[in-house]
Amino acid sequence: MLEKHPRAYVEQRQRAGTIDTAGVRMLREWGLGEVLAGDPIPDSAVGFYIDGEAMPIDVDDAEESLYCPQQVLVRNLTDVFLRDGGDLRYEAKDVSLHGINDERPLVSYRDGDGTERAVECDFIAGCDGFHGVSRSSIPASALTEYSHTYGYNWLSVLAAVPTNPSGMAIHSRGLAGMIPRGPHATRVYLQCPVDDTPSSGPTSASGANWKPGSGPPSRPARSPTSGSCRCAAWSTTR
Repeated sequence: MLEKHPRAYVEQRQRAGTIDTAGVRMLREWGLGEVLAGDPIPDSAVGFYIDGEAMPIDVDDAEESLYCPQQVLVRNLTDVFLRDGGDLRYEAKDVSLHGINDERPLVSYRDGDGTERAVECDFIAGCDGFHGVSRSSIPASALTEYSHTYGYNWLSVLAAVPTNPSGMAIHSRGLAGMIPRGPHATRVYLQCPVDDTPSSGPTSASGANWKPGSGPPSRPARSPTSGSCRCAAWSTTR
């Protein structure tokens, strides 16, 4: 397994992560119940509101679902993977895929010391996202891309403050959410028009709905991200 970032970066980067009942049961059945422990999220009010009215949320088997930030789950899974003899190589740079339609494809990379290395594979699992090297290595003749744009953007802020309350609200002007990213971090989302920018300030549609929280941003407000989804399908003879 190759990872371009250092281990400390991967294990500390704030991420979302709600594990539903099926996921909790699956991990326990596989003997991995230990990866669900650590860094619990403090209890806080959770709500879902439509036009200011609280909506009831009925969750079956709620006692078996839990909130576990993704970075905590990744950290715990990494501990188990390495403990059981897994091969995980951090700080892999200049990753390239070779012979992906061959019987023995090859992945080349440069390690943290600058040494060029290669791994011979039975299969390559490209889990590096839409902008990663795996998708771009697939021949255009074998790749089909699908996309859908929803016509709105998100303004997102990562704040160094516990999430209380947590939840989402839908209004005629859009959706807003406060989602925990750990015991002392919150990701705040605010829907805004596609032509809105962070420089629009309090006069914008998003700024007019913004109420500052009690904690400072731990990461600056980033440019609104498009409300869109993309996926790719790869056809192969292997």
